[in-house]
Amino acid sequence: MDVQTIEQDRETAVNALFTIHEGQRVPLHADHVHQARLAEADQVYHERLAALLAEAEAERAAAEELASLQYTDKTTWLTAEELAAANGRASFVREDLAAADVDTQLNMARRALASGDKPLAWLMLRYLPQTAAAALESVSLSMELGRVVKQLEAAIMPEEQQTAVKTAQERRIEAERKRVAAKHAQWKANGSQGVFNPFV
Repeated sequence: MDVQTIEQDRETAVNALFTIHEGQRVPLHADHVHQARLAEADQVYHERLAALLAEAEAERAAAEELASLQYTDKTTWLTAEELAAANGRASFVREDLAAADVDTQLNMARRALASGDKPLAWLMLRYLPQTAAAALESVSLSMELGRVVKQLEAAIMPEEQQTAVKTAQERRIEAERKRVAAKHAQWKANGSQGVFNPFV
């Protein structure tokens, strides 16, 4: 179900209440019956839009949950051997990060990425955000931290989970389009004035 189908169905229902007489479009029924059936068509229209909106919001929530599940237990991103190697180096990496400034921390993470050392990159992903975030001094550094974290995730996350995240993101985008379309249709149907805000 989508907004276009709902609007076409409403138009069909309304058109069915009219006929052509002597070249003019006139109601099929007496005025009180005609108005009641128009109101019924409007009610069905609004109910279907509300149902579509609820459906879109549920789909968006499900997509967001699917994506977040891929990040719940990052230890699953490593093999048993890689995890053991990471655990053996964890305290040293924490100490090195704690002793460095933010620029140095980011460079450490970049070197870990370039080296292909997956256990080290995983440790950077685990400890860098919490260590660096406390010392961020500018928006540009914050943005760079975000980029480095995404690069670490892309390098470590198993392909199956990356595919699941991509699928979830695509579903969320589609659900959001559906939600905005339904909200806009409701906004028009209610005769609202001004600028449409899909987040109200």
